[in-house]
Amino acid sequence: MRFSVSGRALARLALGAGLLLGGLTASGPASAATSSCGSNQLCLFTGTSDTGSKLVVTGDRATLGSFDLAVSSFVNNTGKTLCGYPNQNFTAGKAPVDYFIAGRGGIPFLDQFDNRLRSVELVSNSLDCGMPYYHPTWAGVPQHRPATGSGTGFGDLNHDGYADLMVRDKIGGLWSLSGAPGGPARLISSGWGSYGLFARHGDLNGDGREDFLARDAANVLWFYPGRGDGTFGTRVRIGGGWTYTRLLAMGDLNGDGRGDLYATDSLGQLWLYLGNGNGTFQPRRQVGTGWKSLTAIVPVGDVTGDGKADVFVRDATNHGWIYPGRGNGTVSSSLRTAVPGSWAWAERHVLGSVGDVTGDGTTDLTAFAGAAGNGTTGGLLRSLPGHDGGTFGASTGPASFGLRVTSVTF
Repeated sequence: MRFSVSGRALARLALGAGLLLGGLTASGPASAATSSCGSNQLCLFTGTSDTGSKLVVTGDRATLGSFDLAVSSFVNNTGKTLCGYPNQNFTAGKAPVDYFIAGRGGIPFLDQFDNRLRSVELVSNSLDCGMPYYHPTWAGVPQHRPATGSGTGFGDLNHDGYADLMVRDKIGGLWSLSGAPGGPARLISSGWGSYGLFARHGDLNGDGREDFLARDAANVLWFYPGRGDGTFGTRVRIGGGWTYTRLLAMGDLNGDGRGDLYATDSLGQLWLYLGNGNGTFQPRRQVGTGWKSLTAIVPVGDVTGDGKADVFVRDATNHGWIYPGRGNGTVSSSLRTAVPGSWAWAERHVLGSVGDVTGDGTTDLTAFAGAAGNGTTGGLLRSLPGHDGGTFGASTGPASFGLRVTSVTF
C-alpha cells in the first residue's frame, strides 16, 4: 500500500475487514478461528488458515528469523494494529505492494504478501504503519538568533551557537539534530536500542565540548566525550550497577567548575555524584527522598539568577516548580517556587531542556507531546521560552516528529 493520504483513508476502512494489500482487500474473509493463538499474541503461520509452524509474537520484530519469507497466514489477538513489511527493520517495499495493515482477527491467506513477510510491528494507530524512520525537524522550533554568549552553558553540540537535540529512533539509530535553520541532522550510529537511560548537560571532561552519558542493558554507565561537531568519541566505562530510574546531568552543582550528576532510584531517593572534571564521578551521596512521585525532573542551570544550578520539576498533580540550588550539590524543595502555566502530562509528557533555544540568554524548556492516539510514536515538539526568575512563556513551534521516537535526549 502506498503511504499517501488516500492510502491512509483506505487503511482506516481496512481495520474492520482485516487486511489491506496494495490498496485492495485480501482475498477470502477474515478468519474467525482465533483459538489457535493466545490472548495478547500475534501468531504467524507457515501454512494457510493457521496451519504449519507457528511463531508467537508479543511485540515488534525487526526480523522474523527463520520465519522470514515463510509466513502465509496469521492471527492477531493483540488488540493493536498490525503493520507487515517485506523487508527487515520495518522497511516498506516498492509499489504496488509496499506494506500491509491489519486489525484484530485472522487472515487465512496473505495473497500478494504470501511468503514475503520479513518484519512486523504492533501500533496503536494505523497511521503509524509505513512511517519512515527519518529524523524529525528540530529546526522548525523558532530560534530568533544564535545563543552565543548564553549563560546557560549547555545545549550546543556542534559549536554553531544554536541549541541542538538528540533523539533515538525505533530501530536503535541515534541522531544529532542541529538547531540552526537548515542545519544538518547526523546519524551518529546505530545499535542504541538496548540503552535504557541517557543524560547530557554541558562539558564533563573540561575540553569545552558537550558530552553524553548512556546506560546499557547490563546497567553499565558509559561516558561519551563530545567532539564538538555533533558526534562523540570512543566511550569510556564509568562503572556497573547503575540500576537507577533516572540519570540527570546537572551541570555544576557545587561551584567547583565541574559537571555533576543526579540519579534517582526506585524508592525515590536522590543521589549526588560530584564530577571529577574528567568524565568520571566521586562516590555517591544521598541528598534527597520523595522524588519518585515527580513526573518530570529537568536540569535547567541557573534560572533564578543567583549563580547556582536549579531544577524544574513536575509533581503528580501536574504542577510545575523550581527547586533552587544551594550551591553545595543540593537543591531545596522547601524553598520551591511555583511555575505558572499548564503542565498537564497529556500535553507535555516529555519535558526537558537543551539550554537557550530562543537566543535571549535564558534557559528554555522543550516539551514533546504525542499526536492524538499515537502516544510517543509521533507528535509535536514545542519550545517554552524562559524568562528571568524561572518562569516560562507560552509554547512556540511546533516541530513535527515524523518518525517513531523512543527517546528524546535533552
